[in-house]
Amino acid sequence: MNQMMKWGAVAMLAFSLAACSEETKESVEEAGDNIVEDSKENVEKVEGQMKNEAGVQGIVKAIDGADVTVEVTETVKGPDMAEGSEIVFHMDEIEADKVTHLKENDKVEIHYNGITTKSLPPQANAEDLIILTRE
Repeated sequence: MNQMMKWGAVAMLAFSLAACSEETKESVEEAGDNIVEDSKENVEKVEGQMKNEAGVQGIVKAIDGADVTVEVTETVKGPDMAEGSEIVFHMDEIEADKVTHLKENDKVEIHYNGITTKSLPPQANAEDLIILTRE
């Protein structure tokens, strides 16, 4: 009889562990799915925030290939740029046709991701270029 009680206890323990492990497995899988979905949402949110989150208006002071130096007249959105300060925009992401028609003293609005170098003058990668007035 004592032997039967031991085997009964072992069987109950095995059954309990099997049930727990199945529930645990489902919980872990569900949590993993939630983590993946949350991660996707966070990446989309960050990408959305980074895209065109800053912009300035200014006067084109110099053009050197795909690099355009702009004297800031106004911060449109994003981090404030002091009026009169200069920033060099790398135009690699802008349609070549827009950049080739750009002239010194044109008034432009440039959108970028808000990230600038700490160099003098600061530099940024332009994501959008709007020519407001031509000289």
